[in-house]
Amino acid sequence: MRWAHCCPRRIPLLENWLIARPASIAFAVSAWIVAALGFALLFVLTPLYDTANRLPALQTTLEIVGGTLFVLAIPAALLLLTGMLLFLLLRDYAPFLQRLGWIFLFFFTVCFGAAIYFFSRYRPQRAAIFRQEMLPHLERLVSESVDSGPQAK
Repeated sequence: MRWAHCCPRRIPLLENWLIARPASIAFAVSAWIVAALGFALLFVLTPLYDTANRLPALQTTLEIVGGTLFVLAIPAALLLLTGMLLFLLLRDYAPFLQRLGWIFLFFFTVCFGAAIYFFSRYRPQRAAIFRQEMLPHLERLVSESVDSGPQAK
């Protein structure tokens, strides 16, 4: 219904994978790594970095931490960008212009836009999707426990 005008077929396996717990955990870890990279890049632009970089012990520490963060950020950014773009295209119910704005943000800020999208749109929508999908199951469990409650005593 939401993409009927451009995508006649839905891809339920891919849509369900995007909100599955393992994928959500992978996206969360990736988003935090990308956020840490962003904070590290902001730190490099401050005068405090120049001061710390002049001390040999801190220079080595900054190189090790920065290199490790950069190595971790490359696959994290690719995973996050791909996952958030797929979620945006397949599961997000925002108006077309808002989705188009997110796509521009993804590509102009590379992985940082995807991290912002993860924290501002993906997490709340994933929680809402699970509440909506789990509500019938919970109602059934509650009604079964209420029906069988007095008989068990």
